[in-house]
Amino acid sequence: MNTNQTTSGMEHVSPSGFTVMNDPGSRTVIQEVEAWLQGQVGRVLYIRKGEQRDMDRIGIRLQRVELRHREEPVDAYESAHELILHGQGWTETQGEAGPVKSPLPEEVFEIPLLGRCTAVETETGLELATGRACYWIEREASLS
Repeated sequence: MNTNQTTSGMEHVSPSGFTVMNDPGSRTVIQEVEAWLQGQVGRVLYIRKGEQRDMDRIGIRLQRVELRHREEPVDAYESAHELILHGQGWTETQGEAGPVKSPLPEEVFEIPLLGRCTAVETETGLELATGRACYWIEREASLS
């Protein structure tokens, strides 16, 4: 595996994609992930979100990506930086009787960027870890 350190402090891993490791709140990580997501607009994305012992599944036809900055988060659960994915979709959570599928609330999925963030581009998508959760984002396979 070929690894190069850049002047921005970002570590790139070749040939499988990029690995980004920076200080908390680093704009470099946020910019890399936002740019990757912008390149997926119009596609269906499948997202698995792992937080503590909970695993949620989300599907979304990505229409728009927004990066939200807050000067002062309201509480410890909010982040100064969030990626907002806009589009029609659904969420799947584990209920007592099995998986429960629901429409995506307000056609929005939020990814709070708390703490140290790392991102790795894979052949099928992107793996993103924040101080609070891990996200595995996969593109829908091309039918052509």
